Amino acid sequence: MSTSAPAPVRAASAKLNQGDVKIGDQSSLYKVIMTPIIFTSFLISLFLVDTRNSALRRHYHASDSESRMPQWLHRILYKYKRYEYVAVDENGKPFPLSNPQTPATSPGQEKEDYYHSKQKKLMKMEVAEAFETRSSVVFLLAVTGVVFLWGTWKAASWAIDAVWTLVSSS
Repeated sequence: MSTSAPAPVRAASAKLNQGDVKIGDQSSLYKVIMTPIIFTSFLISLFLVDTRNSALRRHYHASDSESRMPQWLHRILYKYKRYEYVAVDENGKPFPLSNPQTPATSPGQEKEDYYHSKQKKLMKMEVAEAFETRSSVVFLLAVTGVVFLWGTWKAASWAIDAVWTLVSSS
């Protein structure tokens, strides 16, 4: 006669976490409505974050002739910080590029390699910031939608009123 171990029983007082709720538990109506809203808000927030970061980079690396403010004021307000390649060893400690362990590269290639090696980190930071600003974008989209619906309602009521006055005056 074989005895089987009893199945583990979950305590009755244990409550479900948010992570325990499966996606399949959500209604299909919720999925149909919320998926495009969440996706659109993420894309808009990612666009806003990328646009802001690009503008900051352009401003940082702009030549002096492109700036509208005087040079002395520009240097006070914006501290110039250029990208520099810093070679590190296995432990993460920097060492000079003249070290024989590093391959010799041209100065232009070093800057390019540095930028390309940091793109993944830059993308992760932008995506994280886009997720943080997504709720604000959803709120602004909702306000914009309400204002658009109100404006459409007012325009339609004005048009109907204008047509009604034309018909009734004839």
